[in-house]
Amino acid sequence: MKTISVLMCGIVAMSLVSAAVWAQENAPPEPPRRAIAQWDKVTITVEQKIGANLAILHGNPGVDTNHPDASGGRVAVLYGPDGVLMVDDNNIEVHDKLLAAVRSLSTAPIKLLINSHAHSDHTGGNAFFARQGAVIMAQQNLRDELMPNPDAPLPMPLDPVSLPVVTYNYDPATKGKPAVVIHMNGETVDVIPMMPSHMGGDSIVKFEKANVIYIEDFYRNFGYPFADQANGGSINGMFDAIDLMSNCPTTILC
Repeated sequence: MKTISVLMCGIVAMSLVSAAVWAQENAPPEPPRRAIAQWDKVTITVEQKIGANLAILHGNPGVDTNHPDASGGRVAVLYGPDGVLMVDDNNIEVHDKLLAAVRSLSTAPIKLLINSHAHSDHTGGNAFFARQGAVIMAQQNLRDELMPNPDAPLPMPLDPVSLPVVTYNYDPATKGKPAVVIHMNGETVDVIPMMPSHMGGDSIVKFEKANVIYIEDFYRNFGYPFADQANGGSINGMFDAIDLMSNCPTTILC
């Protein structure tokens, strides 16, 4: 298990400064906006505050065909004097609106970004927030899932800055245990890799002091369960993941 202190995160971030500056100066143009949502009508707001320094951000309902209840995936934000930690980053088309919502909570540097799974409504802002200085963390399988498929008729272009730079793996022998522990802003953050379930590289994130677990899409609060089997998902893995969470404390669903 890896333990990361804020000091270590700062060292990692400093080591990436020159690369980040190069990436910002050589950023590829953003892809055209997709027709799945009325992007100009999307708003990102603080949906819920938990304790002194943990918040859940989300988009508004009725403007996104993929998410009629609220546009895109939820975003968790831990903030304080040590900087900002984010879990997920919604769609690429709303990264500026998400940043504004984060800034309504804190003006501190965005230091860490954890990806819960690879779908674009949870990782679309990766490149943008990496260029804000965030170090991206995820399962190695998730990093692989973000890579373009070389066998696709029209492979999607990849901005390399969008890829996680700190990775870990799921180990059945330590199922339900954190692969990484982060100490930040008075909170202990457990990053727990899941077995292949919604996708092949899922993770949940537990905020121990707040007694909250951020669960990604192996459990959904609308529609039918969805195991993305084309990207490593598993129906049986979804059942296993839900069973693992059956005795969880207060839970945030995304």
